[in-house]
Amino acid sequence: MADNKSKYPKHLSPRGTLIWPKLNVPDTKFNADGEYKTDLRIPVAVFEQSGLKKMLDAEVERALAEAKHEGKDLSPAAKAKIKAKGANFPYKVAYDKDGNVIEDMVDLVFKVKADGQDPKTGESYSNKPKQFDAKGNPINVTLLIGTEAKVSFTVFHWATAALGYGVTLRPKAVQVLKLVERGSADASSYGFEEEDGYAYGGSEFGSDEDGEGQTSGSDDETDEDIPF
Repeated sequence: MADNKSKYPKHLSPRGTLIWPKLNVPDTKFNADGEYKTDLRIPVAVFEQSGLKKMLDAEVERALAEAKHEGKDLSPAAKAKIKAKGANFPYKVAYDKDGNVIEDMVDLVFKVKADGQDPKTGESYSNKPKQFDAKGNPINVTLLIGTEAKVSFTVFHWATAALGYGVTLRPKAVQVLKLVERGSADASSYGFEEEDGYAYGGSEFGSDEDGEGQTSGSDDETDEDIPF
C-alpha cells in the first residue's frame, strides 16, 4: 500500500520482526551524526507474493534510469560508470544467531539520518520514526529485537560513480503489533533446550518450605547482569 500524492509517497511493509532496531536512540557506530535504523524480517513468500520485491526492484532500476547531477540528466558514459559499480538492494539474506542462512526469510533494511534541515527555512528537524500501537494510538516505548511490527517508509533513490545505484528505505513510523519488553526472554533465548532432570513443581520459590528462604538475585536484576 502506498500514498502516491507526495514526492516521496509512503509505503507500508508487511508484518515482520524487528532485528537490532535503533529507533529510540540514533546509532552513531558508523555515522557520527547518527542514524535511526532497523532490519525487518519477513517471510520470503510474503515478500514476493505481496508485490513488495517487484516494487523495490523496479525502484532500484529507476534510480539508475533517472539519475541526475545537480538537476541535470547524466550522460550515457556517466551512467555506464555507475551501472558498472552495480545495484544495491534494500534487502538482504537473513541469518540466525549461529550465522546460518534462514532460507525462507528475508531482511528489509531501513535507515534514515537522525536529523535533517529544511532547505527553504534552514530549520533543523528530527527524523525519529513515530510509534503507534495496534489500534493506531501514538505511543513511546523501547523497541527491542524480536518486537513484531509494520514499518511505514519512503523510498529514496541514489546513484554515484563510487557506489553504484540503489534505494534507501527511510522509516517514517512503526506500528507495534507485539512488543518484546526487557527481561521477557525465555530459556531458548539463552540457548537452553529441554533436558531430563529437575522440573519446577509450581510452589512459591524461596518459601519457608525449602528451609532456606533464598531468592534468585535482587528485584532489580536485569538481563544485562547475566555475564554471557
